[in-house]
Amino acid sequence: MYTKKKSGFIPLEMSPKKEFDMKNSARAHNTHRSLTGFTLIELMLVVGFLSVVAAMALFSFRNQSTGTLESEASIIASRLALAQSYAIASVNGKQWGIHFNNVNNTSPFYALFNGSTYTSASSTYYLPSIVNFQTPASTASTSIVFSKFTGKIDSASSIVIGLTSDSSQTKTIVVSPEGKITIQ
Repeated sequence: MYTKKKSGFIPLEMSPKKEFDMKNSARAHNTHRSLTGFTLIELMLVVGFLSVVAAMALFSFRNQSTGTLESEASIIASRLALAQSYAIASVNGKQWGIHFNNVNNTSPFYALFNGSTYTSASSTYYLPSIVNFQTPASTASTSIVFSKFTGKIDSASSIVIGLTSDSSQTKTIVVSPEGKITIQ
């Protein structure tokens, strides 16, 4: 490097040296220390921050799962109401119902159908992967069939769905003999 002199440039090595003060020495020492690693406090702050983020993610996932369970129960109830309204209107001149299938070799599904028994579906709906049927039980199926013109069923019926990851989290869709559909 060079330094400027009135008559031109001279090499820095030949320029007069400034005295090295304590302030510059401490700054150089701190700069060197900060490049060698992290302090315990810095590590604790990072671990604390990561713990908070992980807890928020877990809480968010749990709320999402519960929300999915509630929304799936509402969707099933609305599809039962659709079948009931088709029966009351006597669409195709037949009864209408929903068939719930929980047989092991298939994905759990429910299907809208017309007629007194399930033979084929007008529409088929699959449960999200985080939700399963608890009633009907595994390897079973059941149908809820609404009468023409009245929308009633022969006897009270219920469908229970739950979270795959937590069987204590459930929603029950109940249909009374009068045809009233509720979620519990």
